[in-house]
Amino acid sequence: MRNDDRAAQRVGADAEASVQPELHIELGPRWFDRWRGTAAQLLAEGLIPPAFEWPTGTHGMPFDHRGFECRLSRCKLPGMGRNGRWVDIDHWSLTRYCEERCTSAATTYHQQRVLAEAEFMRSPAGEAARLKHRRAEADRSFQTFKRLILRGQQ
Repeated sequence: MRNDDRAAQRVGADAEASVQPELHIELGPRWFDRWRGTAAQLLAEGLIPPAFEWPTGTHGMPFDHRGFECRLSRCKLPGMGRNGRWVDIDHWSLTRYCEERCTSAATTYHQQRVLAEAEFMRSPAGEAARLKHRRAEADRSFQTFKRLILRGQQ
């Protein structure tokens, strides 16, 4: 039996035990992306190579795929407690890094953004933005409107 077939079997068995979450994607600018979802979701996105040997338990599996250094491991479902019941469920975390691990580029980019924000806040435009924000915070009718809108989204 191929590994893809085994993963699909696990998906079917686990689907009865839990509600399948949406595929969750987290992006780290110029550094990494992290995908969380079921084996079937990750396979459908083409993120896992064919004939991949899925890790067991809490063990992670490093591998290279399509120009990325990857690490796959099981992860807890959102809202799940600390108990160890998640080690057998079909919920995975796949983190992909640039092969060069562009952490220096990401760090430089982040520092540039912090500097640009600080320069903006000291400029006349930044002062105008702060003043506008303070006026909006002090406007009771606007704050009441915001609370109504936010309650409607829950």
